[in-house]
Amino acid sequence: MKMGMLDDEAVEITDKNKAYSFASGGIGDFMADFNTKKQDTGIDEEAHLLDLPEQTDEEPQENEPLEKLKATAAVAGASASLLTIAIDSSLSTVLGLYAGDEPENYKADPEQREELEQAIKEYVKLKGGDIPPGLALVIIILSIYGSKGAMAFTFKKMKKQMDEKENRIKELEAQLAKFNPEENK
Repeated sequence: MKMGMLDDEAVEITDKNKAYSFASGGIGDFMADFNTKKQDTGIDEEAHLLDLPEQTDEEPQENEPLEKLKATAAVAGASASLLTIAIDSSLSTVLGLYAGDEPENYKADPEQREELEQAIKEYVKLKGGDIPPGLALVIIILSIYGSKGAMAFTFKKMKKQMDEKENRIKELEAQLAKFNPEENK
């Protein structure tokens, strides 16, 4: 009974004591090729070694000092807190403006803010970065006054619409007064 494609061909059993030979000729041939002299390319490889920094034989420290870890955690916590405030205030303002609603309705609740802050803190610790002081200042200014600027823009637009409506009412009252002169007396 035939089970597959290889059943038609005769399979030779090789002698188990026979030495294995590589397709390229064996390990001896490989080593001979490997040890042959390189072609001259006109590039002096050792000239560039002087530009490299010295390497010490000491192994790098695996564990960072505890103070540095505490500082990194503190920086990550401060960065996370700042970014959480900025994200929450700016996104709630954008969503509020889009919906034509109050931004307060779109702010994250305290539990969600804590989750976001923890996630950002872990990310900053993993990436080893912190926010430069100038950028931190810009972020906090934008998070505080960005939403107020958006509200001022909306307020100005509403005030302009109200003024236009008041002017239209005065125009209509003036036209009405022309038709009913007795009511104005």
